[in-house]
Amino acid sequence: MFNTSEINQLINQSYALFSTYSFGNIVAVHHGNCCLSHEDAVLLKTTPVKEINRRLIYEYLDASEDHDQHALALQIKYLLPRILDLLVKDEYIHHSAECILDKCRFNLSAVWKDQEIEFMNRFALCFFRLKILVFDDTDQVDSYLIMFHKGGLNIQPLLDEWLKHLHISNALLNLLYILYYHFDQGVYRQSFADEKLIQLMQNWANKLRNNEIFVTAIIDVLTSNTIYCQYQYIIESVFEEL
Repeated sequence: MFNTSEINQLINQSYALFSTYSFGNIVAVHHGNCCLSHEDAVLLKTTPVKEINRRLIYEYLDASEDHDQHALALQIKYLLPRILDLLVKDEYIHHSAECILDKCRFNLSAVWKDQEIEFMNRFALCFFRLKILVFDDTDQVDSYLIMFHKGGLNIQPLLDEWLKHLHISNALLNLLYILYYHFDQGVYRQSFADEKLIQLMQNWANKLRNNEIFVTAIIDVLTSNTIYCQYQYIIESVFEEL
């Protein structure tokens, strides 16, 4: 079991950091007969943010966006602590993890304060570190790279953090799994990835061929059999392409 005290502290900090914001009178997503219902809009406005349930967050995140991205990002600030809280608890708040933060628009400098972006960068790093240290072939970690990228954050620090943990078998297996299943002849193929992310991932993967830490980690695994035997074919296949 990994130490989750840091991520829990960050969740507590998020409630304090964004406590001055309110939902506001105008709902920044489409609502009414389709998308977010009037009843759910009222509940989002009137329920204390810590008590907003999973279903309401799901309905809000799943609703199509209005045209005003600034208004949407401002409204998200109020909901963000609860979104992050439920995300850490692995609650089902969107049909696709890649899209959980896509309404945040962290790249809108006119909306987000420096300390808020600094907080989100710390949260992303801590959250992603926890994800790479656990292997689950039904929960592929590049989904969270895409999630933070679509939210408007720089994910290069997350990729750098991944390399620091390749001596840990789960972190290495997560990487090998993605290289095997999500790259086709060096091309990153993930339906939610935009061109910018595709290029970033491909450049990063290409550099791995000459990364001593990565190559050494694979050799160590091949010689020590520290990864489950059912994934041996993935290790060998990736090694052959180096």
